[in-house]
Amino acid sequence: MKQVWRLIIAVAVLSVAACGGNPYNTVPMTASSVAGYDAGKPGLDKPADFTLGSGDRIRVTIFGADQLSGEYDVDLGGSISLPLIGPVPAAGKTLDQVKIAITQRLREKNLMNDPQVSTAMVSARPFYILGEVQKPGEYPYHGGLNIISAIATASGFTYRADQDYVFVRRAGQPDEIKVPLASALPLGPGDIVRIPSREF
Repeated sequence: MKQVWRLIIAVAVLSVAACGGNPYNTVPMTASSVAGYDAGKPGLDKPADFTLGSGDRIRVTIFGADQLSGEYDVDLGGSISLPLIGPVPAAGKTLDQVKIAITQRLREKNLMNDPQVSTAMVSARPFYILGEVQKPGEYPYHGGLNIISAIATASGFTYRADQDYVFVRRAGQPDEIKVPLASALPLGPGDIVRIPSREF
């Protein structure tokens, strides 16, 4: 019965926040999930190592090849397209992995014998905050963002908000994880934060 009520509340929250119909699979807080969080489970507390996704913009610098250097968007297909090289897969990869892929492509195309490539983030896809905040919606991501500053960005809690826990779904992950608000969990681009209602 409790699971049914959780489902009803989740549907109501998503409707109010106009989330565009994105489904959520909630992983309840259990002893194992808490242990995984406290142990620094990858993907939970290390968004600094985030992988690229559609909507991110990166800068590629190829020393000695100004015509190839520039800023590139990760397209809906998950690639960046460089002149002479063509599409390079980027979604699901780190900046270092994209750099390696570009370096290998330059060698394969016999364009450079010893390419020197660097990659840097220009702008990241937004993060989303839903549920019991004053202004739910989409917001630009910035470095150092965590769940507390995300709530502040959305103008704070509503009076109905549960201020003990929040739910976070990492970009590209199917499930949302329940974490303590006091943890100040860091967020990454594309993450979705949901603030639940407290039980009256």
